[in-house]
Amino acid sequence: MFENKINSRCKSAIFFLLMFYPILPMNYYLSIFSFVNICSILIVTIYILGSRNSKIFPVFKYNFFFWMYLIIYAILAISTANFLKGFAWIITEIIVSIILIQLITSEKDIYRIIELIIIASIFLSLIGLIESFSHTYLIQASIFKGWSDSLRYGILRCSGPFGHPINFGFYQAIAALLAFYRLNSKLEKKKKKWYRLAYSLAVITMFLTISRLAICFFVATQLILIILMGQRKAIKYLCIIFLVAVGAIIALDTFGVEGYVFISDFFVSLGRLVGFKGQASSSGIIGFGNRFDLYEWVINDVGSNYIFGKGVGAEFAYKLTDWFTKTSIEVNYLYIYFQCGLVGLIALILSYVGSVRYFWKKRKYSLPNENKLTYIRVLLVILVLYYVCLFGVQETDLTRLHCELISLGIAYYRICRYKCQVLMTH
Repeated sequence: MFENKINSRCKSAIFFLLMFYPILPMNYYLSIFSFVNICSILIVTIYILGSRNSKIFPVFKYNFFFWMYLIIYAILAISTANFLKGFAWIITEIIVSIILIQLITSEKDIYRIIELIIIASIFLSLIGLIESFSHTYLIQASIFKGWSDSLRYGILRCSGPFGHPINFGFYQAIAALLAFYRLNSKLEKKKKKWYRLAYSLAVITMFLTISRLAICFFVATQLILIILMGQRKAIKYLCIIFLVAVGAIIALDTFGVEGYVFISDFFVSLGRLVGFKGQASSSGIIGFGNRFDLYEWVINDVGSNYIFGKGVGAEFAYKLTDWFTKTSIEVNYLYIYFQCGLVGLIALILSYVGSVRYFWKKRKYSLPNENKLTYIRVLLVILVLYYVCLFGVQETDLTRLHCELISLGIAYYRICRYKCQVLMTH
């Protein structure tokens, strides 16, 4: 379809690496390179070796502000941290995203990338189930050693290769939503069974993270997607959801977890996200201030460095008591402001708003095997709610998945536009 000649074996090898690309742990190293960096370097190397006079698709004019933020962050990383950190960002986030767009040359490639994200989710589901039921972290046990919030309702919050259960929950939520999108495309029966299994496992392990923010994101996004499918299907799916919810509450009660307590905690957490004070009953620890306190602490810490921040990699520390110092910034926007100042924060907001605006304009494009739920429409709903949720979590581990979804959206538009041009010429 497009002038992008690459050895088929090399393309398959890159796709295989892309399955692991968004889920590799960031803090595992081989010499000076993290596993994520090594995976990214392999992708770039194989692409260069396998390319045969490939014509590079000019990606920067598509969703400009997305690329602008990635470049600004790379510049700030080089200037405020070190060259290696900036170089790693360029390879991992920018160049891999460009390569992904170059590789996707057909509708089949789009579905293949989505399938890889879901296959990785199945792998994570198996890890998550083992962690929760064995009460043992398999991959990053040292990070969670002594962590007071690892247990909720008597369940170990699975995290897999991610640095926090919330990030694991978000990955599984997004994978489940992509599986739901594929289930509502034109598929063979065998494929549908496979996607149903993947969807079920992703949803179960997402709930096992006991991450109320990730669960809220999933439920809200799922409901919107169901509504977009039309009245008849919406009623059918809503009835199924109601029955499953009732069954889940009964199951929780059977295992000694009071369902109404979880629901109460869920809404308390939502209140805390928007600034209301409250304490979830699942934790015996009194909350160390609300979100507005955190804004004040970070802004005061940044002080006169508000233009460029305290530097990429700078660590936050606020002494609350003689025995506790807060080191985490649970708001992604605030985290970027702390490290990159107003320059980074404005670039980030422009990137998010620009991405939503870009895909909103492309929402009418569709592929032959899609029904009412097109990838662009699903992506739009995911992005809007995800950006809202970033007021309650750092992106960190999820940056690669975010870049992959955006790149896939750009490639999707490229293919749809090509198909439209072909139809017009005939």
